[in-house]
Amino acid sequence: MDRIHMALTGNVGAVHAVAAAVAGTYPTTERQVPRAPGMLHTRIYDVDATSPRPDQAPPDRAPVGAGAVQVKLSGDVDGVRLLATWMAQVFRSDELKASHEGARVSFEVHPDQAPPDAAPGG
Repeated sequence: MDRIHMALTGNVGAVHAVAAAVAGTYPTTERQVPRAPGMLHTRIYDVDATSPRPDQAPPDRAPVGAGAVQVKLSGDVDGVRLLATWMAQVFRSDELKASHEGARVSFEVHPDQAPPDAAPGG
C-alpha cells in the first residue's frame, strides 16, 4: 500500500482538528502548497495508512461550530478505503463520493461532532 494523498479544506480550526487526528494515528507528512487569494484554508498531506500508531487516545474535537471540512483522498484503493473508514469512525461524516475505480474519494467530516453511533463521551 502506498501513501495516501489527503487534501483538507475548510475553517482553520476544523482543518487543524482533522489533521491532528490523522497525524496522531498515522504517520503523516504535510506538503507545502501555495495559497491562492480568496482560497479557503487548505492543507495537503501524505498519509501512511498501513502503519497506524498503537494505542492512540481518541482525537480531540474541533470547537463547536467549527464547520465541516472537505476531505479528498487519493491513492491506493485499500489505503483510501481504510483512511475514509477510520475518519467515519472518528467524526460525523457525510456520504462518500467515490471515483469509479475507488482510488479517489471525497466527503465532508464534521470535526466538532462524533459519529452518530459513537459511545457517549467519545
